[in-house]
Amino acid sequence: MEIMKMIRICTLSAALYSTISVATADVNFELTPGDGYIEGLAGTPVGWGFIINNTTDPNYFHTSYVVTNVDFEYLLTCPDCVFTGLLDGRVITPGVKLTYNWTQDVLGLQMAVPLSALVDGNIKGKIKFYYDIYSDLNGAYQAGSGSAYALGDPTAEVHPTGTVATPEPSSVVLLLVMIASMVLLVRRSGAMRGILK
Repeated sequence: MEIMKMIRICTLSAALYSTISVATADVNFELTPGDGYIEGLAGTPVGWGFIINNTTDPNYFHTSYVVTNVDFEYLLTCPDCVFTGLLDGRVITPGVKLTYNWTQDVLGLQMAVPLSALVDGNIKGKIKFYYDIYSDLNGAYQAGSGSAYALGDPTAEVHPTGTVATPEPSSVVLLLVMIASMVLLVRRSGAMRGILK
């Protein structure tokens, strides 16, 4: 009877510890660049890096996180755009801050913008991270799951491929070209008169 009582107390203590650690744990996500603004050409992927910061106090709790999915919630729609969270499944332990740089098709937050998607314009939205919560340092004992928006306002300014702004020639250059053309015409007409005589 005493053994059953001890088992029950241990089980309740473990459940209470897990609940406290999950309740007091904290994780946040930031985009890189910090303001969320990126620029690219239609037909080629654009992307963001991100930072995961597990602010749980490692002296008291063992709450860890594993990001399972990332979603882009469009404010200005782009129906043909494809957003992908390229993740590595790493366990983020208490007190750890990890920075992920975007590497095309390998790691980070990537958006493929097809040529047909839009002419000049901005794609705006919010990036939401989904994660599993673990009550240990190895990602073995799952205690729940959650989600959080990344800090910053992700904006991708996308331009049509091959559009390069050509500066207008200055009026001085145009004037010089016109004068040179007139000089050539006068010389040619003078040469023609000499031939005709």
